[in-house]
Amino acid sequence: MMPAGIGELAHLQILSKFIIHSSNQNNEGEVSSFGSNIHELGSLSQLTHLAIGRLEKVQSGAEAKKAAMHGKTHLRNLFLSFNEVDGAVGEGEMKRLGEVFEELSPPSSLPFLEIDNFYGRELPSWMISTTSDSLLNLVCLVLSDVKFIQQLPSLGHLPHLKEFGMRNNQGIVDIGPEFVLGGGGIRRGSISPKLELVFF
Repeated sequence: MMPAGIGELAHLQILSKFIIHSSNQNNEGEVSSFGSNIHELGSLSQLTHLAIGRLEKVQSGAEAKKAAMHGKTHLRNLFLSFNEVDGAVGEGEMKRLGEVFEELSPPSSLPFLEIDNFYGRELPSWMISTTSDSLLNLVCLVLSDVKFIQQLPSLGHLPHLKEFGMRNNQGIVDIGPEFVLGGGGIRRGSISPKLELVFF
């Protein structure tokens, strides 16, 4: 469990294990947290390394937005992870997690991103949209245990990507040409020009 008041450390640069804990709402509508709440990250704008665990404990996209991820322009390494689940996951739960993930858009300067145990059905738009600037300078992307994603995202809109890795992604059934080419098919500049390593 993280110490209380970590959000007050405005000049903190490395946070290697920020674990989200449950929040509880009483009859008066007041929220009491047991451990770390994602809104504590909102004021930590100087972070260069951040690992967030148990993201399934974040209750909504609105709550996730309070982390102000897009404004952390010094961030160089970002790890986003969910607890591993056994068995089926309901559609409502998948939708909620998708909304949470959508609000965790990192700054465009981020070079390294790893995602573990995400059990939504689709990756967020900031990862797959060709018009998003969130991953414009991404150099390395690793996806681990994203069990319910069936199709790999296009990499053609990531001009600086050098390494792409996947581990234990059992749900993926479609790689297709758009894996390296842009979603619009073969065209000049659609292939990730700096891609050097793909590992599974």
